[in-house]
Amino acid sequence: VLNHAVKLFPDKTATIDGDVEYTYAESGERIRRLAAGLLSLGLKPGDHIAILANNSHRYFETYFVCSVAGMPLAPLNIRLAAHELEFILNDGEIKALILGPEYIPLYEQFREKTPGLKHVIILNAELPGAVDYEGLIASNEPLMGVAREWQETDMLNLCYTGGTTGQPQGVKLRQRAIVSNAQHATMTMSFQERDIWLHVAPMFHLADAWAVYAFAMVGGALVAEYASKRHLKSIARYALRRQERLSAAHVLYEKARALAQRSGAQTVLADCLQGLANVAWNQGDYATAQTHLEQSLALCRDLSDRRGEADAYNILGIVYQQQRDFLSARDHYTRALELRCAIGDRRARVV
Repeated sequence: VLNHAVKLFPDKTATIDGDVEYTYAESGERIRRLAAGLLSLGLKPGDHIAILANNSHRYFETYFVCSVAGMPLAPLNIRLAAHELEFILNDGEIKALILGPEYIPLYEQFREKTPGLKHVIILNAELPGAVDYEGLIASNEPLMGVAREWQETDMLNLCYTGGTTGQPQGVKLRQRAIVSNAQHATMTMSFQERDIWLHVAPMFHLADAWAVYAFAMVGGALVAEYASKRHLKSIARYALRRQERLSAAHVLYEKARALAQRSGAQTVLADCLQGLANVAWNQGDYATAQTHLEQSLALCRDLSDRRGEADAYNILGIVYQQQRDFLSARDHYTRALELRCAIGDRRARVV
């Protein structure tokens, strides 16, 4: 999911956290640096990590770093008592804890009772013996690739129940379940690249955590803090800038299309039409997007440009999906996949 987002939406805003914003490319680099940092501490792929913190862009990064570093993540309930967290950390064999400053007093209550916990990584604070989160990112080069080979049946998240009738119970969430759930959400609710998700619920809770993966799939933006007047203003500022960028992109693509038509550069013209289609569907103008894409498809076929043809089919699939025409979307995604497989395009897995 992370590679998909970085590849397809590198310059799109991924997280909005007050005045701090990161694109998917920037988030991807931070996550890979954090993964390298975790490994530099002596942690190994397969070790379990946890996070006890309030919502922030760092929570978003933690959800994805577990897949890059090969370390299943336990998102901890911030409402639990110290003895309950102590049980989870021991039962879940947690080796490293990412800790928000608000929960340092809670951590002090169980730190001596969790002998398997080898590392604490602190957010925005100082704590004796702890490693600084931002320092860990800054001091390491991005990890290329992933630290382990994953199977879809491997556990990615270890989530614990609230323990209302006894001790908390660990629930293993596997790769396939997490990705499938996110895919179902994007189809059921027709999320789009232009959408913004406000994390109203705490990000440790599955009622909210799924949106991290679902919005990364479509290139949407996530406001990674609890709702407040300040955060709503952040959303408004972001939406305004985004519309300005779309308008500027439309002007540039139109100019490029005019130049391509005058010079007879048919390949460039096909690319410009796909760019205009992207702008149109992000603005909700699906009819215009389909017109541009049909024109691009015709040009690509005349040019025997199967890569361009695959791209056009893929974008058409997105357009149909946003209109909830899932059968047409499936047909176009399938055609794009066939073309990409035929030419050995690695993006065949992304479709």
